[in-house]
Amino acid sequence: MDSSLPVFIDLPEKDQAKEIRQYLNSAGADLGDYSKENIHDELSSLLDACDNWLKSASDADLEAMMNSFISLILFCANDAKLTKKFILKLTDIGASENNALLRIKLLNNFFIGLPDNNPLRYDVYIGQLQLSIKFGHTKMMTTQLKKVKEWLGVWNVELEEKRTCYRLLHASLKHEHRSDEATRVMLELLSTYDEECASLAKDDAVECIIDFISKPDVFIMDHLLQLKPVSALKGQLIHELLTIFVSGQLTDYNTFCTNNPDFIEKSGLDHLANIEKMKILTMISLANQEKEITYQKIIQTLGLTEDNLEEFVIELVKSGLVHAKIDQINERIIIRSVGFRTFGKNEWESLQQKLQTWVTNLNVIKTNLEQVVQS
Repeated sequence: MDSSLPVFIDLPEKDQAKEIRQYLNSAGADLGDYSKENIHDELSSLLDACDNWLKSASDADLEAMMNSFISLILFCANDAKLTKKFILKLTDIGASENNALLRIKLLNNFFIGLPDNNPLRYDVYIGQLQLSIKFGHTKMMTTQLKKVKEWLGVWNVELEEKRTCYRLLHASLKHEHRSDEATRVMLELLSTYDEECASLAKDDAVECIIDFISKPDVFIMDHLLQLKPVSALKGQLIHELLTIFVSGQLTDYNTFCTNNPDFIEKSGLDHLANIEKMKILTMISLANQEKEITYQKIIQTLGLTEDNLEEFVIELVKSGLVHAKIDQINERIIIRSVGFRTFGKNEWESLQQKLQTWVTNLNVIKTNLEQVVQS
């Protein structure tokens, strides 16, 4: 959005409010001729009289009138009630696909007019997000998580307001098909819940789990189990399904589907895509146990055929979690390196041992090189 503040009409505030009153009366409002003495009360009264006009105003009239309101509300610094009423009028009354973009721009004028640290910027930004999501203008918005987190900190908003913002931000990013960024926002949202209030975020946790499972290029999900709202789902089918994708095998997934035949479809997940992902995850577990795996074992474990074995290995390598080569003569897969599906205490200890070995080896090389140089 444009970051420059528009120039508003150069009139004393009460004269400007009087012109708005006269204009609304001419447009059919029943306001009378006499303004209220208090400018705050006057603006509130004028906003209340705008409803019918907002439903039919031309873009030119809408822009002129709303910019006048903005200049007057900015004059009434930090009037939260007035600000929220203005935002509500602009986002709810007469908003349509035809004028939504103009309304977002008007709210941007308001946003820029407020000081950087003014908490009312939060309300304006939320109004912009709501309009952009409803009418498909999300690309007009600032939606980078890092920037929004910075704003929320500067505005010093309450925790529940942060959550509201993150939910809208998540919806906005999903609308733009920026799934990776949307996922990061969802994780940020879930991280705001502790054990005491984790149950309040169950719907968000379910959505997060489904989002991770459905992503074709995401295989590591063990970190989700550490989130309090996800832990609160223990005992539910969605948590059982996540556990299978974290550490289970293809046979576990097939058993789950047999026992709960309608769950996958009702969750909006793709059963065939789930099977393909579970094949890769099962193979990763197998590759952590054996460095040379016969064709026959892979075929039996994953339900493959010799005809599609090579294609599967290619997809396995594409996942980035396994480096392997096919030994066609001996009919086996040779594992060169493999990642971990879960990374807990045992994996950290294994990593520590490897690093210590590398340090020892490097020290030996260094000593040998020093002896060569001295010679």
